[in-house]
Amino acid sequence: MGNYIGLAILALIWGSSFMLISVGLYEFTPYQLASLRITFAGLSLLPLWKHFKAIPTKKYPLLFLFGLCNMFLPSLLFPLAQTHVDSSLSGVMNSFTPIFALVIGLILFKDNPSPQQYLGVALGFVGILTILLSRAQISPETKIQYALFALGGALCYGVAANMVKHKFKEVSTLSLSAGSYIIYLPLSITLFFLTGGQHSLSTQSHVMQSIMAIALLGIVSSALSLILYATIIRKTSPVAASSVTYLIPIVAILWGTILGEKLYFTDILGLAITLIGVKLATYKKRPKKLSTI
Repeated sequence: MGNYIGLAILALIWGSSFMLISVGLYEFTPYQLASLRITFAGLSLLPLWKHFKAIPTKKYPLLFLFGLCNMFLPSLLFPLAQTHVDSSLSGVMNSFTPIFALVIGLILFKDNPSPQQYLGVALGFVGILTILLSRAQISPETKIQYALFALGGALCYGVAANMVKHKFKEVSTLSLSAGSYIIYLPLSITLFFLTGGQHSLSTQSHVMQSIMAIALLGIVSSALSLILYATIIRKTSPVAASSVTYLIPIVAILWGTILGEKLYFTDILGLAITLIGVKLATYKKRPKKLSTI
């Protein structure tokens, strides 16, 4: 029961991220938002420094690349998308992450998917195309091409998932999560000032609202949720923990509705097709139990 509650909390946290990004964009550019989010997350994870130091030094270049895919680029790409598309649509695009993970595993790491998983990938693409093409027709004034930035963020998560599987087998989830943020702290602080973030702090009228939203993104959605996710994986399994994927877009859509964003039937249809594809793409046969005499 406790694991189900943990998954529900995790889905609420991650599903709310897209709404918080929208609030953060009220006063900050996507670059400033991304740098602040990473800074808040990195600072909050500094108490886990010993976990970061547990990572072998020879792994640091790979850790930097992992941080780029799992945190830095997605932190920038989703806000870039939401400068022109709704937060709910951005959340739906994020649900494509497991599909990308399977495709990247096939292309880069020579994984061997089953026919059922191939079908899942195909359905996932059909679902996403259903949403994007229908949105382009229903709302031609919306720059729907910006949704591709959100898909790019999902692609980055797919690459990162494969790096965990193939390159960091001996590194704990907690060490990897803490290390990927801490190693980017100097860069994120520098980026904030290079993009003029200090001027936004002093000139914008509702800046505290945006700062609070970004602080929640960094501390809760990025840092604390990673610890919760690692705990759930340890108590259950990565496959069970990944079921949160199905709940995140639902939470994002609910927040979008509260914010007054329009939701279309084709959005629900496309999401349903995508999630069926995700289910097929992530399905693994359980090994048969040996009978005992």
